[in-house]
Amino acid sequence: MAQKANEKQITFYIDGMERDQFQRLCKTMNMSAANVLRQWVWSAIREGSIDLERAATTSTKTITKTSNIDESVMKNILVRLDQVEKQTAYLNENQMEFIKDEVLGDSMGTLRNRIGVVENQLQDLGGNIVRK
Repeated sequence: MAQKANEKQITFYIDGMERDQFQRLCKTMNMSAANVLRQWVWSAIREGSIDLERAATTSTKTITKTSNIDESVMKNILVRLDQVEKQTAYLNENQMEFIKDEVLGDSMGTLRNRIGVVENQLQDLGGNIVRK
């Protein structure tokens, strides 16, 4: 959005991971991060309070609902997903390498190796690891 003649910019710093999470959340709700923050400022001025409440929901796109999913269920899923993102956002490079090696590695004791052992034992018994 272009700057208008009477507008001034507000600048602040935020952790890069939190910024990315906020932008993904805004994108999930079909809103731009700038519009969300702008609406919060407008509502704070209008209400005369800086309490953190959800800004008015004004979508930049019209969304037609074709789903019969309960809104409360969807809201709970988004809350849980946000918690997972917060918990995994600060994994350092060594932890990510460990997880990658644990899942994809060929050495003894990795998940891939253990699943392979289980699969071999199931096949020896006449079964299959694939579930239908």
